[in-house]
Amino acid sequence: MKWYKFYSEDDFNAWHQGIKEQLGYPKISVDVNGNQVPDATITDAYTVPIIVADDDIRVFINDDFSQGLFLSESPYPPDQRYVAEQSL
Repeated sequence: MKWYKFYSEDDFNAWHQGIKEQLGYPKISVDVNGNQVPDATITDAYTVPIIVADDDIRVFINDDFSQGLFLSESPYPPDQRYVAEQSL
């Protein structure tokens, strides 16, 4: 997984919607036994954008979905990267 950059929220939203459709989102969450959990835990996003500035939106994604995107650096300081990226 790597960081990629979008230059507007509209560009991110259009890309994100296409990825969600491709992956079949929203997805109903299941527990370790494969049983459906309450509807409150439906997953409806592939990734969460980090808005650095109006023209700097970054996402931490799998390279499989990065075609046509701009590779970027982590928006987090070096001493916070590991913890922040583990939570995404």
